[in-house]
Amino acid sequence: MVAKKRRLKRILARWEHEALQLWDEHKRTSPVHYWLFQTKHHYKKMPPVAGSDWERGFLFDQRDDLLSLLSLYYPSHLCKDTISICEYKTVVCIHLPVGQIAFHVSEESARKRFSHLAMEESDWDGSTRLTRSVRIREEAELTLDQFGGKV
Repeated sequence: MVAKKRRLKRILARWEHEALQLWDEHKRTSPVHYWLFQTKHHYKKMPPVAGSDWERGFLFDQRDDLLSLLSLYYPSHLCKDTISICEYKTVVCIHLPVGQIAFHVSEESARKRFSHLAMEESDWDGSTRLTRSVRIREEAELTLDQFGGKV
């Protein structure tokens, strides 16, 4: 039993070491490393404050991955935003059958995840976050209806 505890401690120490290296190198870790880090250090070095830079970056990366996937299935393009005061000026426009959805993305994300899209003139239809959410929900319902599911 003592040997098993020692082995478990060594494994946790190794994972903690890897998590610290990833945190120092990339300022982002996988959810597993994040969990190990916060349980081991009791939130001392990397507090998971709602809206922190790390947490927002992680969520934006996840959102951009999903948008990249959607942009492969629906007509999409990139454009530059000249109107808003948002810090990100690149916009990915995805034209769903129920309407357009547009999201601001960082330049880094545009290079990494949306390099397959062409830069075109802005054709923003004035949609807001609310209308974007409604359109996504409507498209999900239409898609699931085709396959006999429910939202």
